[in-house]
Parts: sequence; structure tokens; C-alpha cells
Amino acid sequence: MDESEAMLERARQRTTGKANLVFSKINSPSLPFEDGAFDVAISLMSFRYLDWDPLIREIKRVVKPGGMFLIVDMVTVPLKIGRIA
Repeated sequence: MDESEAMLERARQRTTGKANLVFSKINSPSLPFEDGAFDVAISLMSFRYLDWDPLIREIKRVVKPGGMFLIVDMVTVPLKIGRIA
């Protein structure tokens, strides 16, 4: 998911032949997936730019109970690793 069509196109080009990957444009924190649709959600180098509260609610909604949310980003203070409740 990204709001940049150019970034999505680059991702599609770099993963040609991998039919299990889907790239979608997003314009709001609402995720177009059913409740509990994923085992894991990952944010790569983008979380600091996002509106955390609505996004965390949506991630908690679409990740299965006991699932994981991995944030990979640049930080100035170490983060505690744990599961989302």
C-alpha cells in the first residue's frame, strides 16, 4: 500500500512474476481489507509520516488476533518490541 502511484509501479516492476504480491494505492487510513485478513502487517520507512491513531486502529482490525505488526523505520530512541493487543 502506498499513496504514490510511481512507487507502486516501481514495486510492480521489481517483483514481476510474483503473482502472490498485490500493490494498491491508498488515500486514507482506511484499509480495504476484511477484519483479520493478515497474519502480519509491515511498515517500511514510512510510519513517521503517517497519522498513527487511525492507522493503528485499522492495522489492529485487519491483523488476526495474535498477529504481528512490524515497523522498520529510523528512530532516535530504541523501541520496545512486543505484540499489539
